[in-house]
Amino acid sequence: MRITPETIAEAFRFNNPADEFTLSLRSQHIASIENLDTTNDIFEAIDLTDNDLRILDGIPQRLLKLKSLIVARNRIQMIDAKSMQSLPNLTHLSLINNNLKTLDSLKPLAELSNLENLYILDNPIIEVNDYRLWCIATFPNLKILDFGKIKDKEREDAKKLLEKKAVYDRLGKQVVSIKMYQSKEERNSAETVKHLTLKERAELKKQIQKAQTLEETERIANILQRGYY
Repeated sequence: MRITPETIAEAFRFNNPADEFTLSLRSQHIASIENLDTTNDIFEAIDLTDNDLRILDGIPQRLLKLKSLIVARNRIQMIDAKSMQSLPNLTHLSLINNNLKTLDSLKPLAELSNLENLYILDNPIIEVNDYRLWCIATFPNLKILDFGKIKDKEREDAKKLLEKKAVYDRLGKQVVSIKMYQSKEERNSAETVKHLTLKERAELKKQIQKAQTLEETERIANILQRGYY
């Protein structure tokens, strides 16, 4: 499915827990980002969760108001640097549950000079040793990575990693294929995973309604989508 001006005009819009005016384009089988120029840059957040995107691109102009972009549960393998240049004020990016195979595929995010919160859980790349340190070294303005606040010790270790250029480069180029990748749900046995009960699901849905931040909303939504803690 294509994003048409009509799709955007008819899409659900609301204020998210961070009080950002949000355009929701969730679960519409969207294969490419198009026509966002017809939004007239009025949205502070755009949600493209659960679609069929393979490349994060197609952002045609500078969207100065956009602070949050959620593209979880797609098939993204590549990110277009030019499109990232069109998002100078983006602070929050969720790429949870996509098909990013190398840490180097994240490098176009360096164009997001104000990026503070990045979520890449359930991508093959989190299987790379020291992926957190690599990301902290590459994106020094990050404050939160995968729901974890970046600690001073991690920043120190990330600087040391950056000084070891050969190691840093090797981590960036390491390929984790889709076939090699197993989700946490697949890696853990039934004995070690606490699956959600109907009561726990209902409680989490209540929590998501009361969430005060995007981080909390994303964390709870991710648990609900996985079906286990």
